[in-house]
Amino acid sequence: MGPTHIPSAEFGDGFSGTQITALVASCLLADLEAARRANLRVFISFTGNEQFLRDENGFSLTKWKQRVDRFRNVDLTSYISDGTILAHLIMDEPADPNNWNGKVVSHSDIEAMAEYSKEVWPTMLVYIRTWPEYLKGGQFPHLDAVWFHYLDRWGDIDSFLAKHLGDLRGLGLKVIGGLNVLNGGSKSSGIPGKGSGKNAMSAEEIRTWGGKFFAQPDLCAFLLWEYDAGYLARPDIKAAVEELAEKARNYPKNSCAR
Repeated sequence: MGPTHIPSAEFGDGFSGTQITALVASCLLADLEAARRANLRVFISFTGNEQFLRDENGFSLTKWKQRVDRFRNVDLTSYISDGTILAHLIMDEPADPNNWNGKVVSHSDIEAMAEYSKEVWPTMLVYIRTWPEYLKGGQFPHLDAVWFHYLDRWGDIDSFLAKHLGDLRGLGLKVIGGLNVLNGGSKSSGIPGKGSGKNAMSAEEIRTWGGKFFAQPDLCAFLLWEYDAGYLARPDIKAAVEELAEKARNYPKNSCAR
């Protein structure tokens, strides 16, 4: 468990995992070495922001492959085999037309990305951030897990979890859960968010909503969106996050492999 995008200088600060975006090979290898020394597990994106992955027709599988291919010849074998790298994030929000010039990303393209990743790195797990409902009806033999996180505006968390975990049934995919702690709090949290008009989660919201996730039997990982040094240094927030980290340490080990 841990926030996404922890700076490498902060690796090992009580967290067991993070998500990083690979920029260039030398920086990636340095970050992976730092993660290994800190016994930190890494989820990794090789493609970055959707602006690099689209053209006038929406999502471009060709551009996506070109972004991945920048790292094709980087030897990641030891980091995959020892568990430093846990999985490859192939895409964020394929169902949002705002990301893809008014279109959405097809099921066939999602599976093509997952298959390509497995061709390049056969033993690296593959996940995507989307609502499970969007994947219903598709066939994804090369996809391992789905990541989704909770914000207050999604309504009652029990109903939220029942809906999305129910939609996952039959897909054969694992669950990566999470909280959008910086912009997903309620109006009553009293902590300004990172985005305009947004609120960060209070310590009690982190405890309550995070605890709801850890009461589920099917989690394979848990991520907080995203790292902010000032927010995480608040004594109340730090204590709440540590309580979640303790739940993660005591949670039954569950591989993200399908």
